[in-house]
Amino acid sequence: MPNASKEELLKSISSNMKLSKAFFLRIYGHAINSHEFSEVALSRLESVGCSQARTYYNDIVKKYEKEQKTVLKKVAEWYAGVLKNKWQQEQVKQDIADERRSKCQFNGLPQDW
Repeated sequence: MPNASKEELLKSISSNMKLSKAFFLRIYGHAINSHEFSEVALSRLESVGCSQARTYYNDIVKKYEKEQKTVLKKVAEWYAGVLKNKWQQEQVKQDIADERRSKCQFNGLPQDW
């Protein structure tokens, strides 16, 4: 099915079409799995008279990847915090267990037993 949508996208390219950010992101989405797809689509756009297609595509992809990188950085920071909290909780549990263990040590039977 993914090939069918690639073919549909390529067939939809015409000289009177309206180019949008969403259209270029669809090309980018297909290009993630098939690196040569963006070149095929951009060549087709240029062949129907859109001489700026490659510039538009590169600008949109650059902006999209920058936004994604920002989002991923925020997620990574959040996850690092989650892991730090989990580690701290484990440390507290370990400290409590160590404290209990030291209080409950068996020192042997009394001498007068």
